[in-house]
Amino acid sequence: QRQEEARRAAEQSSSQKQEAELRQKLEDEVRKRKHKEETLQAELNDLTSLSENWKAQKEEWEKQGEEQRMRREQLLKDLGIQGLGDDAGEDSQEVPRLVNMHPDPMLEGCLIYYLKKGDTRIG
Repeated sequence: QRQEEARRAAEQSSSQKQEAELRQKLEDEVRKRKHKEETLQAELNDLTSLSENWKAQKEEWEKQGEEQRMRREQLLKDLGIQGLGDDAGEDSQEVPRLVNMHPDPMLEGCLIYYLKKGDTRIG
C-alpha cells in the first residue's frame, strides 16, 4: 500500500511538473505573440501614416501642377499665343510661327514664336 501511495505521489508530482512546464510554454508563447502583434500594429500605423503623407503630397503636387498649367495658359494668352495649350486640339506644326535659324545646329529652332491666325505684318 505504501508503494502504491508512493507511486501515486510520484505520478502526481510528474504530472504537476508537466502541467507547470506546459503552462510556462503557453505563457511564453502568449507573450511572444503579443509582442509580435504590437510590433505589427506599430508597423501598420507607420505604413498608414506614410500612405497618408504620400496622398497629401500627391494632392499638393496635383494642385501645383494645375496652378502652373493655369499660369502657363495665362502667359500664352498674354503673349498672344492663346489656344496653343496641351489640350488646344491643334497640331502645333500647322500653326503659323517664326523659328530662329542659326549656323550651329544645336541652337537652330530653339526659339519659336507662334503667330496669331489671320494677317500678320512684320517690320
